[in-house]
Amino acid sequence: MLTAAETQKGHIYRRTRRSQACTYYQRPRISKEAYLARLQRKLNGLNGREVAMLHQARTDDSLILLQAVTRSRSEQGIIENKTMALVAPDYPLRQIKSRPTPKKRTS
Repeated sequence: MLTAAETQKGHIYRRTRRSQACTYYQRPRISKEAYLARLQRKLNGLNGREVAMLHQARTDDSLILLQAVTRSRSEQGIIENKTMALVAPDYPLRQIKSRPTPKKRTS
């Protein structure tokens, strides 16, 4: 078991408990400071989740920026939904070898 502070770029991680079927985490290419500066520049056009993330980063400097990726299957193939998330440094994760694949739909 690892924590969010021990994660590295280029590796794929999942939560140790109660995660969605095809959600995994990875370190983004952009740094936390650069991402927050980008949010600050477009402050008027942010949605509620981004405003809350910016406020949370200002109040707690120890948070780690991770990219949460949720995979799903559609008629066109596999779709990935990527979102940024600030997590605590002791957030429990485990390293996995490959990205999880969603199950085929039966109709």
